[in-house]
Amino acid sequence: MNLRVLHLTVARELNSGQIKQLHYEYESAKALQGCAWSTIAYQDEKTLQPFAHTIPLIFRGQFRRKLFSWLVALRLSKNYDYILMRHITFDPFSIIFSPLVANRCSVHHAKEVEELRLVKNDFRGILASWTEAIFARFSASFAKAIFGVTLEIAEYQRFKYSPQKPICRYSNGILSSKIPVLEDRRSLDSINIAFICSFYSAWHGLDRILEACLVAADSSEILTINLIGSLSVELASFISANNFPNAEFIIHGHMNQIKYTSILETCDYGIASFALHRQNLTEGSTLKVREMLAFGLPVYSGHEDIALPVNSNHVLISQKPSINEMIEFGWHCKTIDRQEVRSRSIPLIDKLASINEVVSFLMKTNTPSL
Repeated sequence: MNLRVLHLTVARELNSGQIKQLHYEYESAKALQGCAWSTIAYQDEKTLQPFAHTIPLIFRGQFRRKLFSWLVALRLSKNYDYILMRHITFDPFSIIFSPLVANRCSVHHAKEVEELRLVKNDFRGILASWTEAIFARFSASFAKAIFGVTLEIAEYQRFKYSPQKPICRYSNGILSSKIPVLEDRRSLDSINIAFICSFYSAWHGLDRILEACLVAADSSEILTINLIGSLSVELASFISANNFPNAEFIIHGHMNQIKYTSILETCDYGIASFALHRQNLTEGSTLKVREMLAFGLPVYSGHEDIALPVNSNHVLISQKPSINEMIEFGWHCKTIDRQEVRSRSIPLIDKLASINEVVSFLMKTNTPSL
């Protein structure tokens, strides 16, 4: 008999990265053997994605949406062996419903207490993180298992809330058939770089890249750095107010994949996050890194990635960005074939592989003692 698993996500709005990840999961799970995997997501707005549904109007609103997520989980729990439920922060309903959804596993994408302090760097952030710590303890205590996009996150949740709880990694991944290798339109005499975010938050570390580019390089090379995503007023103002001796920043704003692919075709490498330490994280599992590698684009990063070798031919990890290093890596990347980057990366970043890791874990621990 097949294992029956549901991955449930409820949010006010699913951002483009979340929708992509769920889409890759939805499509990849069709190839699973020995497991019937369902992907269901709810948000306020309508979407054409087959796995996504609209939250009823009566349940829209911060706390009513949290209640709705538990009602859905409670109703669907009878149809599955396990429900992987994406954790919702400062959720008072977890006190009531956590014990009632007996086959629930809690899925975490961050160290939420740390993240909330960063999002609101004032008393509101402190209050939110305190509240989260209280409610999260109920959620973790009654979960069958704890999942994190990295083991670091899963271990943090277990250590903080439920020391005996089994944990597993559920990393981000891509569906390679949806991401073609980039056409190679790189310049022979200039370096082009891409930095992609839905919104440049503090942990992306754009400010660290800007500071690095304020320093004059040893050479006269000029980097063109394409910023694809939404910037805060402060970051945009900083860029316009400063002179960067060896860098030109082009602000494209938010773009869908079809539009920014033409920009990536001209780029030598992409920039990953450079400030995960602000979330008290040392390793990542970001979708944008996986998509860039699937495109055949090398990556310059400020943190290790759980699925990738450290400082390989096409992945350079640096604790502190440097303009000289960025220039040197750019020239190095021009010598690397895009198909080579893609071929070496795909086995490490495939979404089906990460789903299989979860299924294997659940099958091994599918006992009353879990």
